[in-house]
Amino acid sequence: FEKFDKGTAWFVVAFMASGLLIYYGFANGAWSFSLAIIAAMIAYGVHLKQKPRKVKIKISKMGITLGKIKVPFSHMRTFWITYHPPFMKTLTIRTTDVWLSDLTIQLEDQDPVEIREFLVKQIPEWEGKQIGFFDSLARFFKL
Repeated sequence: FEKFDKGTAWFVVAFMASGLLIYYGFANGAWSFSLAIIAAMIAYGVHLKQKPRKVKIKISKMGITLGKIKVPFSHMRTFWITYHPPFMKTLTIRTTDVWLSDLTIQLEDQDPVEIREFLVKQIPEWEGKQIGFFDSLARFFKL
């Protein structure tokens, strides 16, 4: 996953917004809503402490290997590359897996043209695919 740098102002605004939502829930008798906001704050706090792991990724004629996980091309439906350097350089693969339908790989300094030329011979490309509204919102708010 991609880790965004968050300044003090981000944390102050997030804490204030969460506090207002918690107050609103308790003030309106929706204590379960307030508890859900508190649980979400705790879960996000735990997530913030995690650091992205560097995983060796290999693309071959057999499929893609992510560390110890092998995904054959037969388990892939389509792929698309979102390339807007320096902000976004990702390869996304839609798989047949119910639990992990989209596999997003940060391209970093890899050549997207070379990767695309290889993958398009193996699986269909979803041409013109744009980043979704909620993904854009998450990136905007640095979530």
